Amino acid sequence: MRRLKNSHVKGLFTHSLVFAFFYFFYELNSYFRYPYLRLGDAWFNRIFDDTNQVLNSAKCYHTMGRAIYDQVNCSYLYGSPLLDFINILGVVPENVYVIGKLFLLINIIIFTYFSVYSYNKFGTKELALCIIIFISPPFHYLIERGNFDSLIVLLLIMSSVLIVKSRFLTASIALGVASVFKFYTFPVLITYLLVVIFTERKHYKANLIVVFITTIFVLRDYVKIRNILGSGTGGYGGTFGLKSFALYLNHLSEVFNTTYVFLFTVIIFTFIMVIMVFKFNFSEPRFNELESFAGVTQLLFGLQIIFCYLFSINNDYRLSILGIFLAALLTGSVINSAIRKYILIFGILSMWLSYPSWILQVLGDFSLFVTVCLIVYYFLGSYFKFRVHKENNDLY
Repeated sequence: MRRLKNSHVKGLFTHSLVFAFFYFFYELNSYFRYPYLRLGDAWFNRIFDDTNQVLNSAKCYHTMGRAIYDQVNCSYLYGSPLLDFINILGVVPENVYVIGKLFLLINIIIFTYFSVYSYNKFGTKELALCIIIFISPPFHYLIERGNFDSLIVLLLIMSSVLIVKSRFLTASIALGVASVFKFYTFPVLITYLLVVIFTERKHYKANLIVVFITTIFVLRDYVKIRNILGSGTGGYGGTFGLKSFALYLNHLSEVFNTTYVFLFTVIIFTFIMVIMVFKFNFSEPRFNELESFAGVTQLLFGLQIIFCYLFSINNDYRLSILGIFLAALLTGSVINSAIRKYILIFGILSMWLSYPSWILQVLGDFSLFVTVCLIVYYFLGSYFKFRVHKENNDLY
C-alpha cells in the first residue's frame, strides 16, 4: 500500500512539474512577445487574434444569421455550427482573454499527458523529444493566436479515446462535430466510416447516419466559401501544403503557372510513393498498436495532416496536428525502426523551420514533404501487415 501511495505521489509530482514547465514557458513567451515568431515575421502584436475574430463573427451571426457568408465586415471561413455553439454558451467578444487562456490550458494538459506518458514508458530521451515537439513554433503560433484548432485537436483526441473503448458511434459523432466546426476534419470522418464498414460491420449503419447528417451541414456551409478556400489561406509565407512549392516559384516569377506547377508536384509525390511502396522495406510497428490509444491517435492525426497537406494551403499553426502525431509515435513504442526514426527527424525539422524566413522555410517545407511521404508509406505498411496478421488469426 505504501509503495502504491509513493508511486501515486511521484506520478502527481511528475505531472505537476511538466505542466508547470510548459505553462511558464508559454507565459514567458507571451511576456517577451514571442521572440521566435518575431524572428520569422509571424507575430502581429494581436494576442488571441483568431479567438477575437471568431467571437466577433459569432456576435454578427447572432444578428444576421447566414448572411455572414455574404458580406465583408464579419467574414467567416468555417462551419456555422461553431458559431451556434459559441452563442449557445453565451460567449461574447469581451471573453476573448478567458477563451484564449482556456485554449492555452487545454494545450498544456495535452502536452503534459503525452510527455509524462512517454517518460513513464520509455524514459528521459522520449520526454526530451516530446518537449522539443511541444515547444516548436507551430504551437507558439496556435497558442498566441488562440486559434480554435485547439478545439479540433481536443475532439480528435477524444475520438481516439472513444475508439479504443469501442465507443464507435460516439467517436463518429465527435469527428462529425469537428467536421462541421472546421471542414478539414471531414475526410478523416469519411475514412473512419470506411474503416468501420470493413472492420466493425454491426456498427456501420448508425455511423452512416452520422456521416450523412454531417455531410449535409458541411456542404451547406462549404458551398458559401469554396472559392475562397480553393485559393488557399495565404501566400507562400507562413503556410504549408503540397501547393507551397508552386507558390514559391510563382512568387519568384509569374512565368511559373501555379496550377501546372502544382500538378507537376502531385505527379512527383505520386511517383515517390510508388517507389517507396515497391522498393523499400522498413520494419513496421507491432500489430496490436493499431488497437491502442497511441496507434489510433497516430491514425487520426496522421490522416488529418495528410489530408491538410494534399488538399489545401494551411496556416502553419495547423502543423500542431503533426506535432500530436509525432508525440503519439513516441508513446507507441521505442523509435527503433528506420521509418519511425526518419518520420521523427524530418517531422521535427519541418516543425522548427516552418516560418516565412525564406531559405529556412523552404527547407521546412521540403522536410514536411518528405515527412508526409513517410507517413503515407508508414500507414500503408502498417495497415496491410495488420490485415494479413488479423486474417491469419481468424483462420484458427
